Amino acid sequence: MTAPPAEFIRDLRAAVLPWTLYGIAAVLEQPLAGAMAAAVALVILRLRRWREVKLPDLAILAFFVAVAVDECCHALADWSALRSAWLPSLLAVLALGSSLVGQPFTLQYARQAVGPEWWDDRHFLRVNQIITAVWGASFAATAGLHVLTAAGSLSQRMAASAAGVALLVTALCFTRAYPRWYRLHRYLPRVRAGIERYRRAPRRF
Repeated sequence: MTAPPAEFIRDLRAAVLPWTLYGIAAVLEQPLAGAMAAAVALVILRLRRWREVKLPDLAILAFFVAVAVDECCHALADWSALRSAWLPSLLAVLALGSSLVGQPFTLQYARQAVGPEWWDDRHFLRVNQIITAVWGASFAATAGLHVLTAAGSLSQRMAASAAGVALLVTALCFTRAYPRWYRLHRYLPRVRAGIERYRRAPRRF
């Protein structure tokens, strides 16, 4: 068995460490320190490699900065009760906005798995538009659940968090399965009908 690629280990560390720091600090009732530590960790591990930065990275950084500002000077005091909805709301807006400008955010990830010859292919773009829409719906639904349960009991808030995780897992599974489904049920029938020229599938398909 070969070792995981260095890029995968780096991305995993950059994704996990900031949230670990923030979570530990939150348990210790030190959200300001946690948000600041998480933001610094994210910048050091991810954002310093500017060419590798993804739009969700910037949304996560904005969340940590917003938490730090709120804890420091209570600038967002009226919205503090909805803090659990801040990040999914940011990500939902990001997904919608990136789709509206014709650059769905999942393209940044998908292009790492295929050659440049696929980047402007209309099927490749269409697949990513659908996947981005699913992620956007997942983020929006998660934000809505947190808003609805913000004033509820602890069990209600925990249920909303669990449902949010389930929505994200569903979006992830869809991301894995949809490209192959699209190729089998949308693209190849057009090839067999003589409408499209056959192209060997990239890894993402």
